[in-house]
Amino acid sequence: MLKKALSLTLLFTALPALGQPPTLQTEAIETRLEHASRKGLTSELRELAASLRLEVEEDPGNRAARYNLAYASWRICQQLMPEVDAAEQRDAALTEARGQLEAIVEIDGKDVEALSLLSAVLGQLIGESSIRGMTLGPRAGAYISKAARLDPDNPRVALQQGVSAFHTPGLFGGGLDKSRTSLERAALLFAQQETTSWPDWGEIDALTWLGQVYAKQGLIEEARATYQRALALEPDSGWVRYVLLPQLEREAG
Repeated sequence: MLKKALSLTLLFTALPALGQPPTLQTEAIETRLEHASRKGLTSELRELAASLRLEVEEDPGNRAARYNLAYASWRICQQLMPEVDAAEQRDAALTEARGQLEAIVEIDGKDVEALSLLSAVLGQLIGESSIRGMTLGPRAGAYISKAARLDPDNPRVALQQGVSAFHTPGLFGGGLDKSRTSLERAALLFAQQETTSWPDWGEIDALTWLGQVYAKQGLIEEARATYQRALALEPDSGWVRYVLLPQLEREAG
């Protein structure tokens, strides 16, 4: 076990960390990943995941490939959410994402992007089966807390803090007010960010979740404006255009 850990450590440290300038091949994959995620192209995400899976098998120390595979799997799960008979597929996708991210965190416990996404993945695993909350809940909280200490101005960290608070009752440290504060901060951080290095996803997610918080708090105009901001970034967001906005208008009466 020690030999394996040392071997992986050498492999990881020989590679650039997330956020470093990517190779042309990696950059192309990451561009395709985000395009497929935004457009809801599940089949393309599956193709990319298959390619990334081969990369990881050939080079277990390829941190970027592991992260990208986890991201693809996580997005696949999200796109399968409306399908009631896809629970096993979602669970498999999340399990794969978890394994890839845990492999990164085991070697580099200060990888903020991996910590943050891992917290999101664990949260979604709990969403698939609430019984997991007793064991995975504390882990998810510990991962995002550590990420926040390491990089408090990371917009994806603020995003995940907001999503976590959205799903956590106020009695246990969550609630809509706390969620709103984190998501408003995430939206601001995304709007202010100057870097375009990968990972740079999440702005649409932040606006989508923030709109839902506003809606639940009865702030209809704020919710509508926030959803429109999301559509300005991605006009093809079916979730916003065909689900959240119509739902908001029905609730507005």
